[in-house]
This record gives sequence, C-alpha cells and structure tokens, in this order.
Amino acid sequence: MRTSAPDEPTLARKRSRRRRLQRGFSLIEITIAVAILASLTALAAVQLSPASEKLRVEAEAREIASVLAEVRTRALTTGTPASIVIDQPENRLVYGNPALERRLPETLALLVAADGDGVRIQRIVFYPEGGSTGGGFTLAGRNHSVGLAVNWLTGRITLRSGAADAS
Repeated sequence: MRTSAPDEPTLARKRSRRRRLQRGFSLIEITIAVAILASLTALAAVQLSPASEKLRVEAEAREIASVLAEVRTRALTTGTPASIVIDQPENRLVYGNPALERRLPETLALLVAADGDGVRIQRIVFYPEGGSTGGGFTLAGRNHSVGLAVNWLTGRITLRSGAADAS
C-alpha cells in the first residue's frame, strides 16, 4: 500500500495538461464570429454591387462600339455602304451581310429616341468615304448608363458614361 503523498511535480503536470485540453473556443464564441463575418460579407457585396454593374454596362458598351467600328470598317474596305440596326423593342443589334444579330443581356436595355411615328428602331449607315447618317442611343443598366454616338460627318464613335436616369 502506498502511504506517501503524490509527487507535487506530477500533480502540476496533470493540471497543466488538463488546462491545455480545456483551452479553445466555445460554440457560442465561434457562432458569434461566423455571424459577424457573414454580416461583413453581405455588407461588402451590397457596396460592390453598383460598381460591378457599372463595369458590366461599360464593358457591353465597348463591345457594341467595336461592332459599330467593324461595320464602319466594312464600309470603308468594301467601298459600299454598310448599316447597323438598333432595335430597342427586341433589345438587339442587326448588322452585316449576311445579317448578324447581337442580343443584349436581359439586365441591360437599349434606349433609342422615338421617331415621329413612335418607332424605336434606329438605322445607322456608314458610307465608304468615312461619313455616316449619324445617330445615337443609350445602353442602360439599373443604376448606370452609357451613351453611344456616331458622328455624321466623320463616322467617329464616342461613348459617354453616366448614371441612369430616374425616369
């Protein structure tokens, strides 16, 4: 039978080992940390959403500008007029021979000024000498828009970025 008291250093080691095993985070602490992280992530997504929409609208406008430039180049190189139709009701561009069609994403809208009859289809013709009929339209997202304009004299294509109209 053992009558001596337990060794003090051995007891201290056991307590130390027990404390090490008990260290860590409780489930409540982890849950609170995850909730804070989720809130911050949601807040960041809301703040970045308008910026990403602006980039998406501007990227699509640059793509449309390159289609316009392609049509203009075709007129210059072939020596015959080339045209592009901006069809607002169908949210598309039609150009080329044979006809090619570019549909815009549903999140974006082509806005064309209506003519006297209320028709919202515009045709821009590029001529072999570099001029055009001229014209312009707007590509609009929810909070951002980009205006595209074609100069009638030079056929030059310009983009103008801005906030979408509240109307």
